[in-house]
Amino acid sequence: PASVQPGDVLLLAGTFNSSTTTVGNPAGWTRVAGGASTGAGMQSYLWTRTAAAGDAGTVVRVTTSSYAKTSLQVAAYANSSGVLSQGFTFSTTTSASRTTPLVNAATSGSGLVSIWADKGSASSWTVPAAATLRNQTTGSPSGQITSALADSTQVGPGTVGGLTATANATGTKAVTWSILLAREVPPMGGDTLFSSMSAAFDALSEGMKATLRSLNAVHSSRHVF
Repeated sequence: PASVQPGDVLLLAGTFNSSTTTVGNPAGWTRVAGGASTGAGMQSYLWTRTAAAGDAGTVVRVTTSSYAKTSLQVAAYANSSGVLSQGFTFSTTTSASRTTPLVNAATSGSGLVSIWADKGSASSWTVPAAATLRNQTTGSPSGQITSALADSTQVGPGTVGGLTATANATGTKAVTWSILLAREVPPMGGDTLFSSMSAAFDALSEGMKATLRSLNAVHSSRHVF
């Protein structure tokens, strides 16, 4: 993306309409997960990297050993330290609706990226209200890959995912992803500290104690901070 900044977490999702072609890894990217389904006649993979200076607007190339209709989607996320966990599943049932797999978010505030990809005649997806559509791509007819990428912020803790999107045509071959992103936290700070006011009072001089005993404190929510 042209707006990417150094330090952003980049995701690259690729889905291919062949289960046999060899899919290479793009230079500078780390393959996180993925696989092939003979029944669906598809492959799908997820790669990631941290954006560097000069990455904005550049081209990403993925090579295959033979011709395959392909969907490639790149997404950039700021304030994230990377992929926490992910899940993907292939489907060979006849349906226009596909549901993403469940993943576990150990803490609150994580980001969830969802991907739906159909191999068939569909040309668009309608994503659920719980997700914001970021990118949608479709190929040429006959075995085309039509894919939608959406995200949800501030999810967890607990099981997340299980989001259903609907394509504009019924298909029999699809793959869905749930990708959990860690929010970036500062290297220090954020701890809750406790103190004893009784102990603080006991440590004062007798003169200061006598002065304070004659005073009254008023606590009120009327003050605007």
